[in-house]
Amino acid sequence: VPVIIPEQAGYQYQWYNLGVPIDSATLSTYTAKEVGYYKAYVTNAFGCSAYTPPLTVTTVPDCVWPGDANHDEQVNNLDLLYIGLYYASTGFPRSTISNIYTAFYAEDWGIKGMMGDAKQIDCNGDGTIDNKDTVAVNLNFNAQRQYSRLPEYTHSGTAIPSLYLETPKTNYKAGEWVNAGVMLGTSADPVEELCGIAFNIDYDVAMIEAGSASLTYPASWLATPGVNALTYSKTNTAEGTIYGAEIGTTHNNKDGHGKIADLRFKLKSGITKTEALDLKISSFAVNAFAEKIPFFSTPF
Repeated sequence: VPVIIPEQAGYQYQWYNLGVPIDSATLSTYTAKEVGYYKAYVTNAFGCSAYTPPLTVTTVPDCVWPGDANHDEQVNNLDLLYIGLYYASTGFPRSTISNIYTAFYAEDWGIKGMMGDAKQIDCNGDGTIDNKDTVAVNLNFNAQRQYSRLPEYTHSGTAIPSLYLETPKTNYKAGEWVNAGVMLGTSADPVEELCGIAFNIDYDVAMIEAGSASLTYPASWLATPGVNALTYSKTNTAEGTIYGAEIGTTHNNKDGHGKIADLRFKLKSGITKTEALDLKISSFAVNAFAEKIPFFSTPF
């Protein structure tokens, strides 16, 4: 964003942002690289000095908003997929290393994708896409500006596998703990060319004890957490939604089927009649080329 004051012969200029002088900003024109409160200290040929009226810059085009790795103007578990897709990529670090959800100017890296430039995925701004960038996703989860849906490029596979929950038994008592596997595909319809998946599990808050739900990731056919995978788990107990995600960091597609995560929760002890435990699961999955992989989601 250009900030301009009329140039006069013999005048000297020093630009400030938030009261701090900006290095090498000594011309009558300055291009703001981040949001802030700008003014210039101007000295004329006679040595008289004064500040210009301040100008507030509230947005800078194509800025990085920490946590919004896929640049769709909201932070959620989908952003983890893009950190995995571009894992270990490097580029120009930002002048400010921060996870605060605000607009930061960043130089383009020249690595392009659906999210625009890969600088968007370097959430903390240190110049490397890695595990540290997941911190901003967790800190700024559900932060959003104006939502703009990403374009979707669907992989043209021949079969659509299933996404579902599987439990060791079908009937449970009030107050009992429930263990369920998050399953992808079957032996008859396995998953092909999958790199990562983000999924949401919606549940009835009247049935499940608040704070009891957890999601963990064992080593599986998809990836091994702590070795070659990024994982995510967060629960909104008020709305009854569990957010999960897992993606490999080796940029390889995997074929297979079976469990990728373990869901555990406790039924409320005050349930007095037979009721169906209504769990709904939905997903957004990608291959290593960021093409969407469709799944049939089966209610539990």
